[in-house]
Amino acid sequence: MPLLMKLGQLLPDLHDIDVFTRHREPTPSWCWKDGAPTFQPYCNEGAAKSNREAIKLSVKDRISDEREQSAISEEGLSIWEITCDRPGYDVLSTREDLSDFRTVVRSTFNRIRQCHGEAVEISVFPAAPAACCIEFARVWQPKAHLPMEIYDQVKDRGFVQRLRIE
Repeated sequence: MPLLMKLGQLLPDLHDIDVFTRHREPTPSWCWKDGAPTFQPYCNEGAAKSNREAIKLSVKDRISDEREQSAISEEGLSIWEITCDRPGYDVLSTREDLSDFRTVVRSTFNRIRQCHGEAVEISVFPAAPAACCIEFARVWQPKAHLPMEIYDQVKDRGFVQRLRIE
């Protein structure tokens, strides 16, 4: 997931690019489905006035706050979460679902900057489909948004910091 985010950083949303996700059910496919969006992502805001922020991308599965706290042993960590009502592997069905995700990510980046200023550090903990990881970093703008430390889940070790986007 961290490398997919790096790819997204290298392909910013200034370029006209279509990102797809592989659908597993009911029949494996790379085509977007027709119909109304069903994903409906939203952001749970973290605590105010913190020097360290975490963003959980709880799209494929829920991530407990304790997992971030064990990776970042810092007092006063403010944890933000981008999620949906029913996380899972096949939450993205339509092109509009991915567009809705981008809108929530952009809004979250802006809200963190508004609430916490320019000096805050952001750590990202992804549990998201590949398309969401790519789009998350495509939305990020180097002159407008804060640098991010991207973490990856490692078996028997928990979340480990893998790369930095700045």
